[in-house]
Amino acid sequence: MSGKEYADLIASYIYYNYSNRGIEIYREVFIGKSIIGKNRKIDIVLWHRHLQEAFAIECKYQAVQGTVDEKILYAI
Repeated sequence: MSGKEYADLIASYIYYNYSNRGIEIYREVFIGKSIIGKNRKIDIVLWHRHLQEAFAIECKYQAVQGTVDEKILYAI
């Protein structure tokens, strides 16, 4: 499974369980630049139009052994 497939799976789950509550789901939303100057995208953004509230979700998938600590810094 790739990181994109994992994020799609999470977005599908949220859509299936919460879309009837007025939550809109957006994938790979551009939000500016990262701390190292690269274009920055959020994997999943949930938006509740009526409440005017948003919630961002970063999805990280790691198929091999190792540390995920480095990925967290780039997600900030």
